Amino acid sequence: MMKDERDKRLRGESNNYILLLATFTERYLNQEEYRNDIRYLKLWCMRADIEETPEKSDEIFRILKSRRIGQHFALLYECWALKLESQGRIAEALQQRNLPIG
Repeated sequence: MMKDERDKRLRGESNNYILLLATFTERYLNQEEYRNDIRYLKLWCMRADIEETPEKSDEIFRILKSRRIGQHFALLYECWALKLESQGRIAEALQQRNLPIG
């Protein structure tokens, strides 16, 4: 397989993965029983991790905060801080790491 074909296929698979994560996270957004489900939070963290722009990942974390999804798990704050660090937003990342859980 030529490099261009392989890159095109990988981009297509990546788009399918993004679409799948978006579908699952949005499907259960209004269901109370998933609010404190670590598996659901992991899907949101995976979705935030693959977002390329700070605006899109910031929007994901705003949704999580406003809907109170995963707020009892350290994973939320670690995921958020790691994404901020990857964007060079170190001061904001440190602030997220120091927030009380819950």
